[in-house]
Amino acid sequence: MIRLVMETAFELSLVAILNMLTVDWGTPFPAVKYSTALSIISLILLSVLTFFFPMFNWKHFSILKQQSFMKKHRASLESTKVDVTTP
Repeated sequence: MIRLVMETAFELSLVAILNMLTVDWGTPFPAVKYSTALSIISLILLSVLTFFFPMFNWKHFSILKQQSFMKKHRASLESTKVDVTTP
């Protein structure tokens, strides 16, 4: 699940950055204006959420001990060296 979110965020940022490099600011077409606006919004959201999610996980580190969390997210924790028994 985490890999899917990271890949999606990477692809969305790549597309938004490419759009910002090729944008035509003086276009009369509304679709190009909407595309530019969505690229700007997605870049802002990605930059804010990149810092928010690690801070959220750091604040709620004790949830890793719960069995319900381990059942849902065992695959994302398999290759980590985090000792979830004593956070």
